[in-house]
Amino acid sequence: MILNDLETACRILLDAGASYPVQWENESEEHSSLFYSCDYIPAETENVALSYTGIQDFQAIFQININLPIDTGKTGLSDALDDLKAIFYRGANVVYGSASGIVETVYYNSGVVNNSWFTVSVSVELRAFE
Repeated sequence: MILNDLETACRILLDAGASYPVQWENESEEHSSLFYSCDYIPAETENVALSYTGIQDFQAIFQININLPIDTGKTGLSDALDDLKAIFYRGANVVYGSASGIVETVYYNSGVVNNSWFTVSVSVELRAFE
């Protein structure tokens, strides 16, 4: 439940704060300019205590892809990175339902060509304890 709530919290934050459109999974929208897409990658939950009834450590990555039209250079990339850094920054609270998590690290990767798009992924590492 905690991992699901962390995902929902990230989606709500992105939807509320994004300056560019977000294409959610399994939606078919046509875009002609910069847009975001995202993926959620939960990690295996670990027990912090020696028993199985102790504190649990929940970790996940919320990955946001910045999609730019191919052959347009990096037009809009720094604005999109600044946009995401304002929403997801180190120490930001990620809260929804039973989850109260924190953003541990935010980093972005080299861009790759993906059909007619140039995609740069931004990884947001999350952590919550219960």
